[in-house]
Amino acid sequence: MNLYYYECLNVPYLVQNGADSVWDAYQTLSIYLQQHFVCGAGFGVYLANEACLTNVWQSQRRALDDYRGLYDTQVQTQLGSAESQVFCDFGDQLKVNYQSVFEGICTTDRIDASWWACEYARVNVITQFPFCSTAGYRCVSSARAPPS
Repeated sequence: MNLYYYECLNVPYLVQNGADSVWDAYQTLSIYLQQHFVCGAGFGVYLANEACLTNVWQSQRRALDDYRGLYDTQVQTQLGSAESQVFCDFGDQLKVNYQSVFEGICTTDRIDASWWACEYARVNVITQFPFCSTAGYRCVSSARAPPS
């Protein structure tokens, strides 16, 4: 995609070219950017902890989906709110929830699992709400990954 990456992967483009709604465009972009993290900055950490992280996805998928669903519901309920910090708070709770699930299973690789889960959730949130990407909304860095 090279030069066309940002031309094609942005909310206005997706809305004008097939997304059913602005929300769907954000969801599409969030999923794509999460995979960009998984295959980019998060790849080495995932490979180093593959058995554990894969186990979490397989055994705790319902809990992770429920946390994501809760986040989506909270965001949709507050859209149009004048208080933008609430979206960062919802995102912070999503990060904490994901981290707790991964840390609970990956006890020997807790630091890496926590960082990976946090970044995975954070990428979704900052796609929708870039103002949440301030220093206070960063993930603790992993021993095997560059700081976020």
